[in-house]
Amino acid sequence: MNRNSVHIIGDVTGDIYYDNFTVDSKATPFLRLMMVIQGSSRKDPTPPLRVVFYGRRAQIVEAFAQKGARFYIQGHLQLRSVKDRTVVEVVCEHAEALRYADFDRGYSRIEELKQIDPELTKDLGSFIDGLRNPEEEGKYTMAIPGFHPQDGAKDEAKAELTEPNKTQAPEPEIV
Repeated sequence: MNRNSVHIIGDVTGDIYYDNFTVDSKATPFLRLMMVIQGSSRKDPTPPLRVVFYGRRAQIVEAFAQKGARFYIQGHLQLRSVKDRTVVEVVCEHAEALRYADFDRGYSRIEELKQIDPELTKDLGSFIDGLRNPEEEGKYTMAIPGFHPQDGAKDEAKAELTEPNKTQAPEPEIV
């Protein structure tokens, strides 16, 4: 069981950094996104979280990422020393594009990478599947434990997610 596991939903800020770094004379693609995590209060906002991608994942997500895009990220925490401080970041292992991603550019990048590496879908098939366009498919892509909307059930899914649980006790009245 992997105890170092992180699951977040966040919106990409304008800080998108993509480059290659060299390890043992081999260039490795690297992508860093700063993401604002959903659910932070306006009074006490959570600072943006650093999310990093390596290799093919970096190449793929870089094409989908743009300011305001929302992603569901699964990964693990990593601590690194940068100059005189320690940086906490999430290393992405799986990503799902939830909204506002550049799907056209992303799908084009996947096709380019498939021509270079025919094994791409074999190696990263489930990762690529998570980056499909939910608006085109008419359903949510995020897996919610115990909730599985059917095709075309987008409106019902919203209603079920926002409807209060009728089995819960009512909130106590403050007098």
